[in-house]
Amino acid sequence: MAELTRLKVQADLDKKNIDIKLAQLKYEQDVGAYLPTDLVISLISHLGKSFLTTYKEGADAFLTEISHRTSMKSSDTAKCKGELIKIINKAHEKAVRHSKTQIKNILLEFTNIIPDEPER
Repeated sequence: MAELTRLKVQADLDKKNIDIKLAQLKYEQDVGAYLPTDLVISLISHLGKSFLTTYKEGADAFLTEISHRTSMKSSDTAKCKGELIKIINKAHEKAVRHSKTQIKNILLEFTNIIPDEPER
């Protein structure tokens, strides 16, 4: 009987220790000690793709309007569209690089940990 009592006390102590660790982890998450890096990376990726698509659509509409107003040749419109896409892609790549740097800086500032994930 004494052994069962000892096992029960030990199980209760283990459960209390786990509850304390969970409460501490939840508190640290609530005050921002842990940054959900996977969610942030996913958010930046989706945001970047959305911006890229939106900018390309807007640039195409703008170029179409200009080509109609100026009676631009189709070949010239196509060349301009290609240049616009190159410019937008370069700007997008630069923004993504900048965002990744900022995420790493945030991680360093708040957690002193940079994830060992490959560049996406």
